Amino acid sequence: MQKMKRNLFVFSILWLFIATTGWSQKLELAPTPLAGGFSTERLKVLDARLTEWVERGWMQGGTALIARNGKIVYHKAVGYNDMEAKVPMKKDDIFRIASQTKAITSVAIMQLFEEGKLLLDDPVYKYLPALRKQQVLATFNEADTTYTTIPAKSEITIRQLLTHTSGLGYAQIGSKEANAIYAKANLTAGIGVVGDDLLSAMNRLGKLPLMHQPGERWRALESFSMSPLVLGSTATEITGSGMYSDSRMIGSESTQRVSPVVVSFRPSTAPRSPARSSSTSSRSSALSTIRREIRSFLSLVELST
Repeated sequence: MQKMKRNLFVFSILWLFIATTGWSQKLELAPTPLAGGFSTERLKVLDARLTEWVERGWMQGGTALIARNGKIVYHKAVGYNDMEAKVPMKKDDIFRIASQTKAITSVAIMQLFEEGKLLLDDPVYKYLPALRKQQVLATFNEADTTYTTIPAKSEITIRQLLTHTSGLGYAQIGSKEANAIYAKANLTAGIGVVGDDLLSAMNRLGKLPLMHQPGERWRALESFSMSPLVLGSTATEITGSGMYSDSRMIGSESTQRVSPVVVSFRPSTAPRSPARSSSTSSRSSALSTIRREIRSFLSLVELST
C-alpha cells in the first residue's frame, strides 16, 4: 500500500489576494470570523463545498486557510491523508507545492539580479558549464527513439529560462520526443526522485538536445519544462545553498504585503478511466467547477469594508 506520506502532492494552490495591507510573519487567530471581516454563516459554505468535493471523489482530502490583515479567520482540514488506511487529513499535514516552486524560483533569480550576482542575458553555462554548446533536435525516430541534432545558434540565457523560450522540453509529461529522450537519461519531472541530485541531473541534461533553437519560440506548454529546474540549480550554484528559496523567500517583504486565501488539496486516488481523453476532460471539468465555486465563495464571504 502506497501511503500518501510518501507521495505528497498539491493538486492546486490558489492564492487569492483579499487585502494588500501588511501580513505579519506570524499569523494569529482572529477572535471570530466577523472580527476579521468575514461572515460566519457564509464561511459554512466552504465547509459544505470541501466536504462535497471529498464525497464526490474530486479530491481525497485537503486543507483551507483564509487570513486577512495577519489574522486567521478560517482554517480547517477535510477528507483523508491516506485514503486506504482512512487516516484523516490534519491542518498541519505537509503538501508538496509542485509547480508553485516555479514562481518562487523565478523571484529568487530576480533577487540575485537585483543584487548584481547575475545578469538576465548571461549565458546559463556561466553558472552551469554542462549546458554549454548544446545541440537542437533535428529529427526523431519514434520507433526506436533515436534522433539527429544540429548545433544551437546561440547559448541559453537566464532571460530565456525565465520566459520559457530556452528550448528545453519537459520530462514525463512533455512532448513525445522530450519524454523519450529524457527518460533514457533518467531525467524526471521532479516528483518521486530517488538517488539523484539536481546538479547531476543538470549535467545529464546538458548532453541532450533542445526541442528548438533558444529564444526562437514560446509555447504555453513549455512553462512545464526543465527551465525552472535549471534556474533553481543556477541559484543554488551562485549562493551555495540548496535551501535558497526557503531562506530568502519566507518572511521576505514581498510575502508580508499580502493576505492570502490558500486552498490546497490532494487528488482522489480512485482508478482512472482507460480512456485518457475522457478522464482528462472529466478532471478538467471538476477543476473548473472547483475554481468557479471558490471564486463565487470569496465574493460571498468577505464583508464590505
